[in-house]
Amino acid sequence: APPAGLFTRDARTIARVLASRRVSPRGITSGFRMLLFFINRAGHGLSAPRRAELLRAKRLMQEVIARQHGAPGR
Repeated sequence: APPAGLFTRDARTIARVLASRRVSPRGITSGFRMLLFFINRAGHGLSAPRRAELLRAKRLMQEVIARQHGAPGR
């Protein structure tokens, strides 16, 4: 499980912590799903800046996943 207060941090920190083996022993995609779950559950309760930061973390993680899986054209 992610540490308390993680989703209030900056995008790079969120992405790094969720990708870590300690939080996501099954790999970065597991951490990515945690982030998506949080964004979807928080829904309308998120402020615009907080939502933007979470989506930035999502984008960072997507890039790492794409690199790991050898996505063409990157």
